[in-house]
Amino acid sequence: MSASHDLKVGECHCVSGLQRYGAKYLSKVPWQCDDFEPLPSPVHPPPGSPSDVPFDTLQDDVNSESDALLVQFDEHNGNGNGSEAGFEPAQATDELWDDSEDDEIDEDSQDSQDRDDETDGIPRIAPWRLNLTALSQRYNMYAVAYRGEVHISRIRSCVDHTVPTVPDLILEPPTSQLGESVGGYIDRDMPHQINHLIIGELGTEEILLLAYDDGDVIGYYNFQIEKALLYAESGNALEHSAPVTPFFHQNTGISTWGLAIHKQSRLIATSNNSSEVHMFAFALSPNVLPDEHLTSGQQGFICERRKYCNPPDPSFADLRARRSVNYYFIFEIPGHNIPNVAFSNDTDGSADKVLAIDIRQRLWVLDIWSSHSQCIRGLYDSYATSETRELVPRGWGILVLPQSSFLPTSSFKESLGLEPDEANYVFHKRYGYYIGIEKAFAHIKNNSIIHPWVRASYGDDLSLMRIMGVRLRRTAWHDDTRIDCWNAKADLEADGSVENPPIPCHNRPTYTGAGAVILRDGSSVMRTYETDIELVGSNTDVGIMFPNSISQIKPREHPPRLHFAGERLAHLIHVPELYLIAAGSMCGRVALITLTRPRNPHYSFKRGFKIEAILPRGTDESRQLRSISPLLGVTVGPIYTQSLGERRYRIILQYYDHRVLAYEIYRNDTTEELFVI
Repeated sequence: MSASHDLKVGECHCVSGLQRYGAKYLSKVPWQCDDFEPLPSPVHPPPGSPSDVPFDTLQDDVNSESDALLVQFDEHNGNGNGSEAGFEPAQATDELWDDSEDDEIDEDSQDSQDRDDETDGIPRIAPWRLNLTALSQRYNMYAVAYRGEVHISRIRSCVDHTVPTVPDLILEPPTSQLGESVGGYIDRDMPHQINHLIIGELGTEEILLLAYDDGDVIGYYNFQIEKALLYAESGNALEHSAPVTPFFHQNTGISTWGLAIHKQSRLIATSNNSSEVHMFAFALSPNVLPDEHLTSGQQGFICERRKYCNPPDPSFADLRARRSVNYYFIFEIPGHNIPNVAFSNDTDGSADKVLAIDIRQRLWVLDIWSSHSQCIRGLYDSYATSETRELVPRGWGILVLPQSSFLPTSSFKESLGLEPDEANYVFHKRYGYYIGIEKAFAHIKNNSIIHPWVRASYGDDLSLMRIMGVRLRRTAWHDDTRIDCWNAKADLEADGSVENPPIPCHNRPTYTGAGAVILRDGSSVMRTYETDIELVGSNTDVGIMFPNSISQIKPREHPPRLHFAGERLAHLIHVPELYLIAAGSMCGRVALITLTRPRNPHYSFKRGFKIEAILPRGTDESRQLRSISPLLGVTVGPIYTQSLGERRYRIILQYYDHRVLAYEIYRNDTTEELFVI
C-alpha cells in the first residue's frame, strides 16, 4: 500500500424521501426537513454572557469559564429558533430523547408524527434505536426495519443502487407471549418495535436477526426469504402475505439491544437493559438446522444463569464438545445498559468469549465455558471528576478483529493517517501505552469539519488549524504523564530506515496494564464511544486512540424542539475482504476505517487504523445531499455482477426521512488502494 494510494471518492447517488414518496402523496415525508438555507450572521448574546466570546479567542483551556465549547460544539444545545436556519419540521415533535439528560432511554421519547397510521403509504420508523438496515452477503437483499416490521427489497441497479419505494416482501414477526407481558421500554403504547437488526452466518446458513423493545429476539433464515422473493417475482405470491416464519423466537425479559452471531460455534448473543448478556448455543448435531430443536419461548433450551465473577465451574469445560442439546446462558453483569456485544475465538476458530460494552464505557469479557469474567474500564473513566462525570463519553460499539483483518502497510502514515511527530505518545496510568492520533483529522480528505448549517455563515473564517486548536471535550482520556523513552523518536527512525532498528522502542519499560484484552487467538478489540475510536490488544501491544473522530462544528441556532441527533458510533460494520470498518453515527455520518498492520517490526505498535473518509463527504454536504434527520442505518454488501475482476461493494446510508445515499467501494488487489465511487 503506497503512501499515494489514498481513498478515491466519486459521485454520491442520492434519492431523497420527497423524491421517493412526495411525488405520489401530498403530505410531507415524516422527519423531512425543508432545504436548509445559510444561517444568518451569528447572533451576539447579551454582554457578559458565557457565550459572548469571539471565535478567534477560543483556547484549549478546559478550565475557562468562557470556553466556547458550550456555544459551538455542544450537540445538545437546544437554544435558538430553527426557523432562522430554514428548518420547519413536518409536524411538532414531542420531547425527543436527549441523551445528555438521562442515562437510560426515555420511554416517552417517541416522535409524535411516527405514531400516525401509515394512511399515506409512507412507512414509519421507530426512532432512537441502533442500526436498522442490513444487506445480505449472499443474496441481493436489502432489509430495513420500520417499527415492528422488516421490509425486504431487491437493489434495482448496480450503478445508482436504487432502493425501491415499495418493498418486495414484508416480514411481520409475531409477538411472543412473554413479550406481551414485558411491554415496551421506549414506547409502552407500541412495545413490539425493532431496536436492532443484523445479518450474519449461523452454521452453514445466513440469518436475519432482530432485537425488540419488548425483549423478543427473532431469527429468520435468509434462504427462506430468498425463496419467498423468488416466489413473489414469479407472480404467484399473495398480495399481503409472506410465506416466511421465524426459526428462532426467544425473549430476554426486557428491552433487547446488542446482537451477535457466531458461524462456526452456532451461537447467538444478545444484551438487554437489565445488564445481562443472553447467549443461545445450538446443538452441534451434524446436518441439522437449529429450528429442528426449537419451539417458541425458552422451551428446547437448558438454561444456566451465571453471576459475575463466579469461580470457574469445571462442568462447563466439556460443554463445547458434547453439545447434543441447546443451551441458554444468562450472564448477569454489575454494569449498565449494554448496546452491543461480540464474540471472540480460540485458536481453532471456536467461540470462547462474549464481549459486551455498556454505556459507562466498560468492556466486559465473559468466558463462555468457564464462567470467568473480566471488566475493563474506559479510558475517560480514570480522569473523570464529580464536575465532569456527566460529560464522560459513553460506550456504544464493540468489535473483535483478528490479525487477518489488518492490511499490511509500509509506513507510519499509511498505518495511522499522520506522521510520527504529529502523534500524541501517552502513558496511561491504568492501561499503559497509547498513541493518540487526533491530528490525523487534518489529513482526512474531503472531510466536512463544519456542519452544513454553519458553513455558509462563517465561510472560510474557521480555518482547520483554529478548529483543531479547540478541545472538544472537557473530560480527558489521559494526563500529562510522560515516559522518557516513550515518544516519536523510535517511530521516526523506523520510518526512515528498516535496516537500522531503533533502540528506544524496544527499551521502553514493559507494562501489563489492567486494560489489556488478552484473547486466545491474538485478536484486537475496537471500542467506540460517542465520537471516539479506540483499538486495544494484548499487554504487549500499544493502544491507539482517535478522539473526536467525526465531530463537526454545530450551529448556535437550531430547532428548540428537535435536537441534533446524538453522536454515537454504535453502527459498526466489519468488511474483512476490504480490511474495512464502516462506523456509523446517529448524527448522520459514517467513518470508513482501514485496519492496518505495519510490516516493519520496529514501529512501537503492532496494529492500528486510519480513517480513509467520512461520509457524506464535504462536497456531498455542500450539494445538500446529507439529511439533517438522524441516521436510520448503514450497511455494506457485495455487488453481484457478471463481470470479472475486483469484487465491489456498495455502502448504503438511510435516514429517518427516507433519504438514501449510496456509494460503491472496492480495493484494488494490486495496489491495495480503497476506492469509493
